[in-house]
Amino acid sequence: PPPPHVHSLSCCCVDVFALASGYLGLLSNWRIAKIIKLWIQTVFWSVSVLLLCEVLGYDVQLRDYIDATMPVTRHSYWYFTAYTLLFFMMPLLNAAIKNVPRKKFQYGLWAVFCISSVTSLFEGDICYFGYGYSFAWLVILYLVGGYLQLYHPIGWKSSVCFFAALISGALGAVLEVVFESAGFHHVGENARLAVSYISPFTIAEAVFLFEGFLKLKFRFERTRRILSMVSAATFGVYLIHVQPFFFNNVWPELVGKCLRYSGAIICLRILLLAMAIYCLCICLELLRIRLFAQIGKFKHKIIG
Repeated sequence: PPPPHVHSLSCCCVDVFALASGYLGLLSNWRIAKIIKLWIQTVFWSVSVLLLCEVLGYDVQLRDYIDATMPVTRHSYWYFTAYTLLFFMMPLLNAAIKNVPRKKFQYGLWAVFCISSVTSLFEGDICYFGYGYSFAWLVILYLVGGYLQLYHPIGWKSSVCFFAALISGALGAVLEVVFESAGFHHVGENARLAVSYISPFTIAEAVFLFEGFLKLKFRFERTRRILSMVSAATFGVYLIHVQPFFFNNVWPELVGKCLRYSGAIICLRILLLAMAIYCLCICLELLRIRLFAQIGKFKHKIIG
């Protein structure tokens, strides 16, 4: 795994995604077509990346293609599998969020935070959230996102939110260094304690980052359009670079070249590699969006 101070910068990404799902999903129109589009997008990239790996000379088996076409039932993408379950629970969760009194809502969220998150630093994953790799954890964060949408409890400016996020991530990284130096871990578990999806530091970092970006104001319409376009393509970045075969066979070679160095050079090379992968995947996903839009127009002409 990357050093704790690098890991703490990226570990909050899944929590931010789940918070956004609750924040936006609470007021959005639930339609089955949304999950169908995501399923098509997932299968498209899973198969496309497999084909690319085979062209590059990797030993791709028929089993890999079967897994690629059934992303939910074949453990291809844990997040998409968990999100699919979450999607069908959204109408129930939205009804609960809108009808539970605010104080009871707060008590429930704080209880879950203390029992599952704070205690994870000392007692491990006692609630069996898989350190965040689970449908249940996405449900918790969806509820938090819905709470943020409904009550807007953080009144800080974006700059203050970003600073709080930086402090939260830094505290988690420092504590993780202390844990690793002391050899502290829970029996039978090999997960990082202070830098994980359910860590209180990661949750705080995710919430403050999310709130900070919500409060950003952009003067120019063109800037807003570009950011909207990029944000719509971000899920494609995840689908491309963590495609199971690519992630297990190609990605280690790329990261391994960065880890041949030490100290600050590792951090710099990892960050540059991450930026390059992100930019490349964004471009590929934007091309896919345009391709699918053209196919949709052609289909509409044929049917019309």
